[in-house]
Amino acid sequence: MKNFYILFFFLLTAGCTSRIDLHSGEPENLLVLNARLRTDEEWHRVEVYMSTLREGSCQYIDDAKIDVYINGNYLCQAQYYTYETFPDRPANDYHQMFKYGFFAGYYFEAVLGEGDVIKIEVSRGGLSAWAEATVPRAVELVSVDTLTVKENPYFDGSDALECRLRLRDVPLEDNWMRLLLDYHVDDLAHYEGAPDTLITYQNIYDFPVFFDDDPYLRGDFHSSREQSAIQQTSLNLPLVTNKYFIFTDEGFRNSEYTALVYLRTNSFYNPLPAPFNFTSNSRLTFRLLTFSRDEYLFYRAYTNASINGTLSSDIASQILFEPVTFPSNVEGGLGFVCVEAASSAVFDFSREIPAMVPTM
Repeated sequence: MKNFYILFFFLLTAGCTSRIDLHSGEPENLLVLNARLRTDEEWHRVEVYMSTLREGSCQYIDDAKIDVYINGNYLCQAQYYTYETFPDRPANDYHQMFKYGFFAGYYFEAVLGEGDVIKIEVSRGGLSAWAEATVPRAVELVSVDTLTVKENPYFDGSDALECRLRLRDVPLEDNWMRLLLDYHVDDLAHYEGAPDTLITYQNIYDFPVFFDDDPYLRGDFHSSREQSAIQQTSLNLPLVTNKYFIFTDEGFRNSEYTALVYLRTNSFYNPLPAPFNFTSNSRLTFRLLTFSRDEYLFYRAYTNASINGTLSSDIASQILFEPVTFPSNVEGGLGFVCVEAASSAVFDFSREIPAMVPTM
């Protein structure tokens, strides 16, 4: 892994004042290149910023030149798209999120496979930077079995969906992972004498998954039980929670493991009766992403930054005692480029919702 760079740094001295050169030999301006690529997506987004170290500012730019290579072969130049300029593609979840205005930026189209080496080069004016990332072998999400339960380790007063996730590790390798849950809903209205009409579209990414009581997925983060115990005391202790749902294969290396995770059933989309009959089509998608140790440390850095105040308004309160560092694998600039191998399990379920009955 390349060097670490410090997000914020504060120095207090008593009796004297010294000026510290924060550049550490770096030029005045640097390009910041960030990209998180995934094997289960065909459109890949790249972010480019201009960092002015002396002013401590970072400005998003939309006029950079970005060249993409796969396995040493030139692929294409990433293009900057907005909602109005994005190519007309078949509708899918990723495109729909972009369509609703969340992801304007540089994009390139590619199918990524195990072992592929992706290189991204960016230039603007007299500045240039580049980074490489290799597609890892994916830890397999073999199966998911679900059961509605009345009791669980995480929350009271609500039924939970208990999910048994069977994971198959990549043998003879250390592996780092992230578990995500996407929740998608659309409703088809049925009108007499007219075609069905899509009336609702809802897509929730990073749907909350509760798993930090599992001994292997928990790692060294605080569990929900510990959180509840600490919150019932007068102790003001930092709670380092697993907000990005990351874990390693340390507990089940070279083998299979069945993990227990829980979802709040009352968080699922629960449509109310309408003046017409309609079908509620829902889909849960578990995504197990395998990535590099550097990316795992990147998520850990963001977690620690949140705990220590660097991502909130209280920047200097605790960062003085525990500086937060972020990995960087960009040559000639800053940032992080990574690629994640995905394994998924999908649940589709539909419900016919009758029209509401008028009351007199």
